[in-house]
Amino acid sequence: EKLDPKAVDCFLTGLPYMATEGHVERHFAKVGPCSVQIMRDQATGKATGKGFVTFPTAEQALKASTFSGTKIQNRWIQVRLCEVRDTGRSRPSIGPGEKPEGCLSAVVMCDKSTSEASLWKFFEDCKVSSVSQMMDTSTGEFRGMAFLDFENTEHVDLAVAKNGSSLKGRPVFVRYKSDKPGVNAAG
Repeated sequence: EKLDPKAVDCFLTGLPYMATEGHVERHFAKVGPCSVQIMRDQATGKATGKGFVTFPTAEQALKASTFSGTKIQNRWIQVRLCEVRDTGRSRPSIGPGEKPEGCLSAVVMCDKSTSEASLWKFFEDCKVSSVSQMMDTSTGEFRGMAFLDFENTEHVDLAVAKNGSSLKGRPVFVRYKSDKPGVNAAG
């Protein structure tokens, strides 16, 4: 059976209630960089013992699924590769994606503790012309997503080549920014 290249997510169960995203990222470090989402009870905000881990490639996610039966904080966890569903809803991609013609921008997903200065320094060899961090409107804190603008399209390629690399020990995902279908670029 051929592996679907979109199968980059694994569903986790049995997670310790005290485990953080960092604990789970470190557990899967041998597989490669990943982003983690721990599920929480909406009413209490407490961890449910379930979560998702997302990798840049389907091969890495498949390898992560072999971690079923391993322990995090002395608790056995189960890991299963998620089925790819075409729900019509698009999740933010952590792969570079296809480069739109004339692309001069990139989207970065990184740890929420990353400063704007760290992003400038990390991408300085790519000749970034601007960094725009997405901030939470209620708390004013960085949301872990930023837009980078460049003067020329080759510099965007240099930034996207850093997809999956590490910034201060945490994974950084970089993809080409594409205009949403149906949105007038001039407007």
